[in-house]
Amino acid sequence: MIPAAMALLLVLVMLAGCSPKDAIINLFGKKLDTNAVPFTTVKFENYITLGDYKGVAAEFVPLEASDAEVEEQANAYLSQYVSLQTVKNDKSKKTIALGDGVTFSCTGSAEGVSEETLQMLQFQSQVLEVGKGELFPPILINDTKKTTVSKGDTVIFDFEGSAEGVSEETLAGMKGQGAQLEIGSGNFIPGFEDQIVGQPRAKEFTVNVTFPNPYTDESLSGKPAVFKCTVHEIGDTFEKPDTKFVGQERGTPFDIAFAFPASYGVEELTGKTVTFRCTVEKIGKLSEEITDEAVTNATQGQVTNAEDFLLSMRNYMLSQNNAQNALAAFEAAYANAKIESVPKKEANFYVDALEAAAKAADKTPVEYLQEKGIDAADMKEFKEKINDPQIKKDLFVFAVAQKENLLLTDAEFKEQLDQARQGDTSITDDDIYAEYTQYGGGKNEIYRVILAGKVQNFILTQAKDAPQLPVAQ
Repeated sequence: MIPAAMALLLVLVMLAGCSPKDAIINLFGKKLDTNAVPFTTVKFENYITLGDYKGVAAEFVPLEASDAEVEEQANAYLSQYVSLQTVKNDKSKKTIALGDGVTFSCTGSAEGVSEETLQMLQFQSQVLEVGKGELFPPILINDTKKTTVSKGDTVIFDFEGSAEGVSEETLAGMKGQGAQLEIGSGNFIPGFEDQIVGQPRAKEFTVNVTFPNPYTDESLSGKPAVFKCTVHEIGDTFEKPDTKFVGQERGTPFDIAFAFPASYGVEELTGKTVTFRCTVEKIGKLSEEITDEAVTNATQGQVTNAEDFLLSMRNYMLSQNNAQNALAAFEAAYANAKIESVPKKEANFYVDALEAAAKAADKTPVEYLQEKGIDAADMKEFKEKINDPQIKKDLFVFAVAQKENLLLTDAEFKEQLDQARQGDTSITDDDIYAEYTQYGGGKNEIYRVILAGKVQNFILTQAKDAPQLPVAQ
């Protein structure tokens, strides 16, 4: 496995499941010379007039992110893996009030349920805002005085739908038990909720609807459907189990018990009385904070200090902003170039390589292009659409590199590959080549990518009013 850092170096589309051998054999059985350095025999003056590529103007972004931007980006990343909510313990608070933040642990129990289900009812050092209803969602209070459903009511009901010409899988998605729905919310398809109005409890009735066109499930788009429904509960008020934390003391165990509703989605517990034995550890103000523990858990121990993580995020954002500026400068310089034609040898390499990619994906070239979102009617159009833009940009890159003496030395190329290994000496050059096969793989492809980055950065350093990275001391 190539380290994730390689993705920053080689920004190419990978073809999953493509072996190196298959990747270098095109539709006509021709083997590509993927170890050749591109453009080595090209006389660039025959193909391109560079124009101004120094001192170009472009729209640049600031390199340095603000503290708020770094924290926002760090929060967004960490929140994918861990909760950043924390409670600052206020020792002056003896009991819990509505709206307080608490850190608590609890163990749930119920009769006649499996050990696996009971494990779902265990919470350790859980953070909760009392009364918000996030950990224990509000439970509908069944109003026995309501005999029929009115608009604005919330109902607990079962439904099972049918429609002609749809799969068993689709039909399975058209049924539900213990579903909760606010009538008039528009959460179900148009016309469905209106037909529940006026229906009594515990009596099956039919809802006739037509699915919208288009619809997320294409097999149902515009189709009529029939749903058999039964309402079990009707109400318009809710109980919030977590309000039972109010008045409890830190460190003193207490119980919260309630009938587990179907809307919680655990069939084995539905209707059973579940009792949670809880102990509050902290009471205070709830906030989001990047802690050492959160960083350690989110990065699986690769980073254990919040300060180090924020510094890494700042440096990452700086490099991303610099890369964005480099691309902007490159596009401005490229726009000034005049390209008469492209070298036939290089053009053919691209065509051969893309035919190889199609072969490796078990597609015809036209099918491969269409899968990538490009509509190519025949091989001629295939060559024109793919070869032309990419080969012209590569021609520009190599022409600038030759003029400014930026072509990669063997030592530079080796250094880039060594960086990609991240110290794992078991990863060979061929391993790296095999991961990137959009244009045939091998040294040829990776050389193009590395050199493009080097030329982009050179053009950025020469650009007008471009923010520059600090010089390393």
